[in-house]
Amino acid sequence: MASQANVAPCRHLMTPLDEILRTHLLLALTRNPPPNDIETELFALPAREGGLGIRIPSEQANHEHQSSLCITSSLHNGITNQESVYSYEIISDQVNSKATVRQQNKEKTTKDMAKLTELFTADMQRSVNLHSKRKGLVILANSAAT
Repeated sequence: MASQANVAPCRHLMTPLDEILRTHLLLALTRNPPPNDIETELFALPAREGGLGIRIPSEQANHEHQSSLCITSSLHNGITNQESVYSYEIISDQVNSKATVRQQNKEKTTKDMAKLTELFTADMQRSVNLHSKRKGLVILANSAAT
């Protein structure tokens, strides 16, 4: 979200949006009762990991802000120093910063998935494994049972 990247850490401002996503959007998508915390975390995972890619805004806010600061730091410094040329160094720094942020995002997703996997029931674990191997979405048909 653009506001998360541009506004100083705003996690507390995103909490109402979390609840709206859970009680309205996810409810409309799944046609089941609002998802519990584990299901919401599962839906936040990328589709290739068995989720829907619907991230939890309050959990992403600080990370998005830090990523934005990292990627734009060389550009910010160039503007602050009143450099009139968008130099190769600035472009190179931004490319490297983007690669670093991309790698951090992959590591965070892997870590989140490992942490979440520990909370799954055996049936849910099999379902996630099956669907992530097929690069598909997990359908939580038995979510009421958990």
